[in-house]
Amino acid sequence: MMNAKRANAFLWIGNVCLIIGIVAFAFQFLIFPEARTLDVAPPISLPPLVQAQDLIDTTALAKLANPLLPPKQGPEDPKAAQGPIRLIGTDSIVGDPKSHVAYLEILLRRLNVNAYVGEPVRDESTGLEVPELKDHLLKSVTPKTATFTYPGGEKVLQIEEITASAAPTGPGPLVMPGVAAGTPWDPAKFTTKKNPARSNEVQEAWDIDKREAEWAAANVDTILQGVSLEPYAGGGLKINALPDGSFAAERGFRTGDVIRAVNSQPVDSMAKLTDVMKGLSRNATTLTVQVDRSGRIYTLSYTVPRTPGR
Repeated sequence: MMNAKRANAFLWIGNVCLIIGIVAFAFQFLIFPEARTLDVAPPISLPPLVQAQDLIDTTALAKLANPLLPPKQGPEDPKAAQGPIRLIGTDSIVGDPKSHVAYLEILLRRLNVNAYVGEPVRDESTGLEVPELKDHLLKSVTPKTATFTYPGGEKVLQIEEITASAAPTGPGPLVMPGVAAGTPWDPAKFTTKKNPARSNEVQEAWDIDKREAEWAAANVDTILQGVSLEPYAGGGLKINALPDGSFAAERGFRTGDVIRAVNSQPVDSMAKLTDVMKGLSRNATTLTVQVDRSGRIYTLSYTVPRTPGR
């Protein structure tokens, strides 16, 4: 009996200790958690965050050339300031000195620019002054020259004139049967005449004697002798000199005409004109030449009439 009472007393004591422990735990960790103290390791010292701009030098990148774009041509490129310069044409309004314009080509860069009186010569694609003509101002133009002023004086550019009689050599013209090369042209020997029925304000039509057509094919050098041509700024070849009484003058051409196309093929150089003329068929019976005459397109049409039975 005594042992049972002791055991019961021990159980009660144990229960009381357990309750006290539970209450202490609740107060320490649940009800007042800020009162506890823990041994926490000191925080790890981390370096300040590295900013993106500290890793990338954007200024240096901006100075790098884009490999997908052509090399930049400008004042910062010393190679861009090397000539030569070619005058390819001029334009002006009579009585208005400020209207003078010079058309130029920077040969090494294949760049075409326009020069206006009293204005810096600029590349229209970039708006920058052309370094080859820095501090040069257009003063005036003539049909064949352009005068520029610069701090040290004046410079005159001359149009590179191409004389038709000095055309590149190559295979000779097609010689028609019975016609000798070098035979002088005598209009009295041919029946060529202007056709008024087909001529109008935009076209001049000619009926060409077949014998004259054969003579012309055999004597291209004679036809071009004394005729002076030069590249025109707007395209084509401009006739600067045309002897009176010459074959070209008597067959409708005038000084100042700009030859634009032959048989619908554009021409802008003597080489191109020569190629087109050589490409004409031996049996061709028509030839058309488009010229720019005082700002209007004018057609010179030449036809060899068919003879009966042919």
